[in-house]
Amino acid sequence: MTFYSLAAYTCFVVFIILFVYIIFLNKRQFHLNSSSAMVCLSLGLWNFFNMFVYSADTKSSAYLWHIPASICMFLFPVFTLDFFVRFTNNRSRFQKIGVRILPYILPAGLIVHSFFKPAFVTDFVLSDVFKVWSYDNSKPSIWYFITLFYLGSYFVLIFIMLYQWQKNSRYKMEKRIAYGFILVDSFVILMGFVTDLFLPLFTSIVPPTANLFTLIFAAFFWFSIRYYHVLYIRHTPSSEKIFHTIIDPIVYTDNTFHIVLINESAKRLFADADRLTGTYLPSLIPEYEDLICSDEKTIDVRLTLADGQGKDLMCNKTAVIDRLDGKTGEIFIFKDITQQVKEEEELKTINQKYAQTAEEMYYFANFDAVTGLHNRENFFRQLTAEKEKADRNESDFALIYMDLNEFKKINDEYGHNTGDIVLQMAASRFMKIKRENDYIARIGGDEFVLIISEMKDDTLLVQRVKELKQIFLEDIAINAVILHSSISAGAALYSQADGSTEKLIHLADAAMYRDKKSKPE
Repeated sequence: MTFYSLAAYTCFVVFIILFVYIIFLNKRQFHLNSSSAMVCLSLGLWNFFNMFVYSADTKSSAYLWHIPASICMFLFPVFTLDFFVRFTNNRSRFQKIGVRILPYILPAGLIVHSFFKPAFVTDFVLSDVFKVWSYDNSKPSIWYFITLFYLGSYFVLIFIMLYQWQKNSRYKMEKRIAYGFILVDSFVILMGFVTDLFLPLFTSIVPPTANLFTLIFAAFFWFSIRYYHVLYIRHTPSSEKIFHTIIDPIVYTDNTFHIVLINESAKRLFADADRLTGTYLPSLIPEYEDLICSDEKTIDVRLTLADGQGKDLMCNKTAVIDRLDGKTGEIFIFKDITQQVKEEEELKTINQKYAQTAEEMYYFANFDAVTGLHNRENFFRQLTAEKEKADRNESDFALIYMDLNEFKKINDEYGHNTGDIVLQMAASRFMKIKRENDYIARIGGDEFVLIISEMKDDTLLVQRVKELKQIFLEDIAINAVILHSSISAGAALYSQADGSTEKLIHLADAAMYRDKKSKPE
């Protein structure tokens, strides 16, 4: 086996593998797949039969193997044209029966002629240099020029379709694919024309190698399928069509935040939307420029629309990454959250009202409305808690019971408003000498109680009672009226009450009553 036979066999294996791979790839694109598969099959068989042409022992044997090889060569442009018609979406131009049949007439005539005599080969000559059969076309026939016209016209038509396709496409990937096919196919076809058609006019030293150059096409086609997914291009609607049918407003900008594309929903957000292409997006929402230009992925925007209505929008920002060029821009997706914001504000207002009502209810349930001190119910809860604490820790605490002297007289003489002021001033004086562990409450009328935690010493308890009385020696001045008021107070320790809070209250109340009786009338 010669080098050329081995090279042809390698090409045959490569194209058969590519053929099998395409057959099982993306079955939803059956017609595009079948066209590309037939291209690979014709190229593979062309190389297969040329393998025997290169290694033939006699001229007649070379002629014999050249017949199926030339048939595959004539089929290759037809299948290639069909593939690119589908690939570039030009099928509408070939819908009529006559137009659909026309591309097959010329290659059919060449194939029929090949069964009787090679169409573009005058004779076979064994190359002295490469030791394989080569063409001798020094006296070309009319069929040679028909072949030349057939191959040239078909590939020119293919290149025109590819050029128009890339020109009308807005996507860099499709433009790269088109240019890639044009460049690779141009090189392969040019080398094939030179080695198989032009050089045999002058010399038979160089053997025909057009079939071997197809290996370059195979490599590029494989790369295009794997890297650019060429057989999936029309598997789904174009991204631009999807872009314009999305309900949410979308704006696509370049890396400098200048608008490249804007969908129909987004046009309703801005005035003069049809002239926004190229506009600096932050200039349309100036108060959010820093956020738009920052790395923030989600921002909330307050925007006045073209119709004058205000809208609350949530904006999601996503970088557009191209496989080859890296970051090419940003996509801004706006979502109308006006109703949501309104509902949240209403819910917030309701929650604030509920919280305020709850605070008021808690206050009225636990505090005295006149003095702001703890009320009677709260006092009894605290007293129970102190009892449990003392029982648990085997500690002691004290209770001081107090009331205001002459309070009824003040109420009767000056009115309840003045009486309330006296109560408030009394509460204020109590709070001035209240210590950290003290708990003071108004339990009704002019009666107050003070719980003193961790109190065991009678002497200290007597001293606290004296302090409370001392702060009421100063007269109370209300609206130029000087009121003389004092308190009566009685104290008791929990340890003296035999573990009963009722008895503790009774002991303190009795002590206060005795203190009140001891005062001169």
